[in-house]
Amino acid sequence: MQTNVLSIFQEIKNNLAGNIPTLSIYVDYKKAYDLVWHMGLIVKLSRMLIPDELLKMLVNWLSDRKAYITFGNAKSETFSTHIGLPQDSSLSPYIFIMYHADIVKNVKAFSTHLFADDLCTLITPPIQKKHQKMLKFINSVGSEVCENLFEYSVRWKQPINISKTVVQNFHAQVKKPEVEIKMNNCVLDTVRSFKYVGFTWTDKMSLKPTVDKCLENIQKSYGKLKWLQRNKHISTNVLRTCFFAYSFPYFTWIFPFYPLLPTSLQDLLRRKYRVGMRLIHRCPFAAAKDIFVVTKEKSLEVYVCKYLQKRLSNAHRTDLGQSLLYEDVFHWENFVNGNVKDRGKNRSLYVGQFFQLARVKKMKERHQSYLLTWIQFIEGIHRQKCM
Repeated sequence: MQTNVLSIFQEIKNNLAGNIPTLSIYVDYKKAYDLVWHMGLIVKLSRMLIPDELLKMLVNWLSDRKAYITFGNAKSETFSTHIGLPQDSSLSPYIFIMYHADIVKNVKAFSTHLFADDLCTLITPPIQKKHQKMLKFINSVGSEVCENLFEYSVRWKQPINISKTVVQNFHAQVKKPEVEIKMNNCVLDTVRSFKYVGFTWTDKMSLKPTVDKCLENIQKSYGKLKWLQRNKHISTNVLRTCFFAYSFPYFTWIFPFYPLLPTSLQDLLRRKYRVGMRLIHRCPFAAAKDIFVVTKEKSLEVYVCKYLQKRLSNAHRTDLGQSLLYEDVFHWENFVNGNVKDRGKNRSLYVGQFFQLARVKKMKERHQSYLLTWIQFIEGIHRQKCM
């Protein structure tokens, strides 16, 4: 999930650096798992050339399923069902993603992120001098992609809830640009903030709403820790275990973004972490500079550093290595600033008038690879340890 969020975050931030608007389409399926068409699923799996033995197992797993409806104390007769995936099965999300793996053919060359039953498509216009031309491109192509997605949903019997499908325009303008995207002749709602895969997306890409929500969840968990702390028979080890089981996971959700946060938000997270340390070690008056000496605990930055190091060491064999966050380091190296004199020497390095645009020059100046930010953060922590 975090890799998915990081890829979207890097792509949109790159565009905003060059003042390029980005349209995001959040598709909401009607009862996603409950309406998967069994025959259509078998056809698609067969086209993927999966082994016959595995296909037979899946067909047998889906066949002869029975269902009934309960309302209060009343219960309907049992009936056969030829649609839907079991809600409690760990296999269902994988099957659902395989069923819709070909959806990328309906969104042209734009990036598509499918996590379980959550679909997000990003429409990025080609770089142009005038901002209005890019907005015009977003309106026309965005509606075209929505129509393709709607036709796909009808063809494969996976209905879309149009009333809950929304669009969001990420921009760097002072005045909010107006967009009008249609799906099946219905104008989709345009939102300024939207929660997708646990991350709060704002049209200016602010991380503050996500951090605020995490801090709110941490504070709620601290309320339970305080209740436990009042019982003097509960040891520090038990309190510490509860902290790392129920409070610390909210911190870890922010770890990939911690080096990207402004200093003010980092301070808020560090302060909230120290509150937790004082709770579990029962030292409410310990000063901030002494807290980790008194408790013999590690600082929040050390845990962030360990997390980032682990992700980087395994990047080449995980989904992170195939994400835009990882590939972005090498992306801009493929572009070389060319001029007329270079044409005869090496034509492969010349990309016409592309780099003559002021918009592209500014984008290169403002561009920030967040993977390099991770590495710089890790090196900074190591330097602090050596001092």
